[in-house]
Amino acid sequence: MKLLGCFFNAEVIAFGVLTGDVDRRVMDSKGFYLYQLELRGVLVMGKKGREIVKVDIKELLKDLNSAYADEWIAYFHYTWAADFVEGPDYPTVAGELDRIAKEEFEHLSELADRILELGGEPERDLEDLLKIANCKKVVFPKDERDLEGVLNAVADAEGCAIAVYNRLLLKVAACYEKDVRTFHLIQHILSEEIEHEEAFENLLEKKRK
Repeated sequence: MKLLGCFFNAEVIAFGVLTGDVDRRVMDSKGFYLYQLELRGVLVMGKKGREIVKVDIKELLKDLNSAYADEWIAYFHYTWAADFVEGPDYPTVAGELDRIAKEEFEHLSELADRILELGGEPERDLEDLLKIANCKKVVFPKDERDLEGVLNAVADAEGCAIAVYNRLLLKVAACYEKDVRTFHLIQHILSEEIEHEEAFENLLEKKRK
């Protein structure tokens, strides 16, 4: 089954079904990007499966949804920046922003899967996503040609993500044997966020030389 969801233009993010792989992207007459999603058949864990996850699932779902909101915000801002940054080093910076934006989308998809498996539902209301996010905004410089400012902004955003996932990892590690799956998911995402920060900081170093 395929579903069509309207996601964002430069000013607006609208959320539809958020648990699929991006199949293709087209732009409608109003300038909105339309994503055709193909559902991946995520299965909700059965009663016994949820019973062995002996953690506070309500609190865990809240934490996972907040991280999910963070990934949407990062994906939106990085994609926007990749399209609009200017300057002599534009191709390199835009390419890295685009690459990392795609990985952020993978993260939110993985988090959505886990939320569904635990019997929850990924938040899909824009205002509520902004309310529950830990890292609510990437503050870019007004001048799109200020690539150093852009890189500082996204490096700071990755720093926020690292702090969030490190805190969440410590929380789930306390009951590792009770929810191994969530632990490994958060560990995986954290390792990639650390790589993202390093990638942006490396570009900053090259820019300053």
